[in-house]
Amino acid sequence: MLDSQIYTTDSVSARERRAFWRDLICDVYVELECEYPREGEFSGQIHFQSLADLELSRVRTDAQDVLRTKSRISRSSQQDFLISLQTAGFGIVEQDGREAHLRPGDFALYDTTRPYRLRFGERFEQLVVKLRRQDLKRRLPLPETLTALRVGGDRGIDVRRRFRDRRKLARGPLARRAAREVRRRRELPVGVSVRPGLVVRQHQSADLSHPGFRQRLPAVGAGARRHRA
Repeated sequence: MLDSQIYTTDSVSARERRAFWRDLICDVYVELECEYPREGEFSGQIHFQSLADLELSRVRTDAQDVLRTKSRISRSSQQDFLISLQTAGFGIVEQDGREAHLRPGDFALYDTTRPYRLRFGERFEQLVVKLRRQDLKRRLPLPETLTALRVGGDRGIDVRRRFRDRRKLARGPLARRAAREVRRRRELPVGVSVRPGLVVRQHQSADLSHPGFRQRLPAVGAGARRHRA
């Protein structure tokens, strides 16, 4: 059965709206902090929908910075990935030393187990999908290497940035993890079909712009506490 809820700051007084919004996004997503670059009026709305394990939400709100800090992570046991698809306005996803600059039609992946920052300098709208970690990793090896990479609605991932990241990863701990995984798969019993080197190739050059990418993403999400006004 489809569960649909609309949460809005219109349900509280003007002076309570920022505090209400911070509590709301913590309930719908993960433990977060908010910074507001502008004084004056503030409004926001989240249209949350869930069907079985799938969780989707459409966010419409004013300018703000959203932070997932180490202290907030320590208070939470959630280990999900989030995908933000920009549908109006402009946004920036920052994680792991990278920045994904999103315009309408672009999206980016980010990992809730590590710090990140979302920056919005103006009113915006996004579609947010929550993915359970174990389900995503069954379909996309080492998704943590793909955080804060812009997937364009027209051209896909920024190729130059991805190339720089691949050179760094080839010398880093994630590359060593991939190599260990390849060795482990080579030791599987006879009859188990695994191509040697598959993980390394996907780890280094996974192309999120490929038409099959969305089909590989699981249509699932983690259960979240929902704030009902």
